[in-house]
Amino acid sequence: MRDDWGALLIFDDFARFPADKYIDSIMDTLGDHPRVYRNMVAHIHDMAQTANEKFSKLYIAYSTFMVGLVVSVVLLLVVVAKQLLAFV
Repeated sequence: MRDDWGALLIFDDFARFPADKYIDSIMDTLGDHPRVYRNMVAHIHDMAQTANEKFSKLYIAYSTFMVGLVVSVVLLLVVVAKQLLAFV
């Protein structure tokens, strides 16, 4: 049975392999065309999952930033308005 547990094209996974085991795994994978395509599709799916996670976190970060920006501008306008009313 072949060892497909590691994602051979993703740095985080293949960096843990010793060089000789990584080379043997890549050569074994490249010799089996259906396995190459299966691994490619699995890697694409993993990358999409990772991108989805990152974009979700990025959406939350931008939304938080925009809410903070709007609140800051509103508070600035309130302070300026109070100062202008104090002079009248």
